[in-house]
Amino acid sequence: MIANRFSLFLAFTLTTLALLFSFSLQLHWNVQQQQNQLVQYADDLSSQLSSTLPVFISHNDRDAIVRIVEASLTPHVKSLTLVDLITSEQATWSGETVNTPTSSLSFATISPIERQVDLRHEGIPIASLAITVAPNKETQIAWLHAIKTLGIHAVYLFITFSIAAFFMGRQRRAIRDVAQTLTAMSDNGFLPLKTSKRSGIATLDHAMEYFGRHAQRLLQSSNSELKRLRKSMMFDAVSGLYNKQYFIHQLNSWMDEGEDTQGAVFIIQVDWLEHVYRQYGYSVRDETWRLLSHSLQDVAIQDSNACLARFGEKELAIFLPEYNDEESRKVLHAVISALNNEAVMAGFSANKDVHIGVVHAHGKSSSDMLSFADNALQHAIEKNEVFIFHQGTHEHVIAREAWRELLSEAIDKRLLRLKSQPVYTLGESASIFHREVFTQTLIEHTWHSAGRIMPYINFFSKGADLDRAIIETLIQQHHQRPIQGKVALNLSTTSLRDGAFIDWLCNVVRNTLPSEYLHFEISEASARADLNACLLFSKKMKACGVSIGIDHFGRYLESVEYLAAIKPHYVKLDQAFTQTQSSTNQLFTITLANIAESLNITVIATGVKNTALLERLDPMLIHAYQGFIHPPTLIIEDELQPQR
Repeated sequence: MIANRFSLFLAFTLTTLALLFSFSLQLHWNVQQQQNQLVQYADDLSSQLSSTLPVFISHNDRDAIVRIVEASLTPHVKSLTLVDLITSEQATWSGETVNTPTSSLSFATISPIERQVDLRHEGIPIASLAITVAPNKETQIAWLHAIKTLGIHAVYLFITFSIAAFFMGRQRRAIRDVAQTLTAMSDNGFLPLKTSKRSGIATLDHAMEYFGRHAQRLLQSSNSELKRLRKSMMFDAVSGLYNKQYFIHQLNSWMDEGEDTQGAVFIIQVDWLEHVYRQYGYSVRDETWRLLSHSLQDVAIQDSNACLARFGEKELAIFLPEYNDEESRKVLHAVISALNNEAVMAGFSANKDVHIGVVHAHGKSSSDMLSFADNALQHAIEKNEVFIFHQGTHEHVIAREAWRELLSEAIDKRLLRLKSQPVYTLGESASIFHREVFTQTLIEHTWHSAGRIMPYINFFSKGADLDRAIIETLIQQHHQRPIQGKVALNLSTTSLRDGAFIDWLCNVVRNTLPSEYLHFEISEASARADLNACLLFSKKMKACGVSIGIDHFGRYLESVEYLAAIKPHYVKLDQAFTQTQSSTNQLFTITLANIAESLNITVIATGVKNTALLERLDPMLIHAYQGFIHPPTLIIEDELQPQR
């Protein structure tokens, strides 16, 4: 009731102010109009007298001068003074005195007009004429018109206000329904109203459906633009393989000194392709390229994360992220077999005119990986070997089955420690957006990062077990030191697909951990692999009050239509967009950031290692940043120490 009365009072006050403003505006306009008319009258009178009086003044015809001047005296003429410049005689005439009301308002006052004119006869000044023109009834006329306009506006506003007040109550419910409809459409990715809440008004429902379709078209247009950019800028036209630019993007995305991710890079030089060109020409060589690319993709590239690209006229490159040494060697043998098959079919000998440089390492930068692989290729060429396999990092090799036992032991005994890295908002008043939790696992007296062990975690399907162990460790530390700020945890695809794990996690965030401080992150790879599982997980977590984020956003430079479905609270741009400064990277960054911005999603840059990279970020596109410019620190000093 109080709110309703306040609304009516506010409406009445605004109406009164509108009337007063309208009245003041109209009065000012009327006064200006009357003032202009008075100025025009003074100019006309001056012009008329300056053209008639000089002749009579030159002949000293006083009677004629008096008659002309008296005929010109009107209620508007306050005074008229004529000075003979020859005889210095002066005569002054005054018009009828009129009591003109005055106003204290400067904009409602009509000022007297004065004119000074020199009278000339045959070009010689003979007299001076001074005229003062004052308003007669102009002020009353201006006020009368303004009051009349005020009355008309008051009537119209009263009618309008009455009609609005009458319909306001009836439309209030419709307005609430509109708000609920728009919210539902936004949450459901602007789906048609058939699957969303309706307002109950047919025309409004139709308008909302049109709005939803238009919003969907805009989102689809942005995703189509992303697909077009990927197709036009990231593929080799001849072979149909990825080009070198996309290959470097994938390397920058996966390999980083701080992430400790392992992987392998192959650089392959196929010299017999040059022989095909010299013997048969471009067309046959290009067809051979296409056959070779299909063969390698079918035989050697079985993982969706692996990347096969054409590097040059006779060079290919393969990147195997999160592959261990054993898996990398298996792919190498499959590649050699496929190359030999194509060589024989093209009329060449197996294991001839083909050289491969391979590097397997972890915790190395993309530039180091390429350098190692290229050096291995040059050694293979010098020694005339088919391949040289180089270990980029020296480490104790652990057999696959041993990894199974070591991981099971580490998970069961909770041989884990948690670190956190802050994510800061971008701008002068920077604040912590959240802290991302990183996990290290104690394996054979050495702390290993998640990137190091994830290939084995995925291979043995222990993602849900590891995530549960991490969250239980976080719970234990929460009991020791309660969580005060927002924290983010990455979850594996296995966990997102595990219904029992999700039910357990829902119970944890409802009863044990503060849900308002929790952010769970879904990788783009998980969204591509199983969108339905991600949607179900996101829906349940949001119902528990947990925020959802997308990690490695834009890693694959493919359509990101999953954003409208999952509707995360934030996305973390893949670190590859931060590592290199190029027009292509900038173009993809703008496209991806605009897609997220159109859905009101916070955009976070990752991989910010130093101040130079931080200063390159565009505040118009990026809202926050993360990277080893702020290294991870232990949440609680662990009691577990590696034993030597």
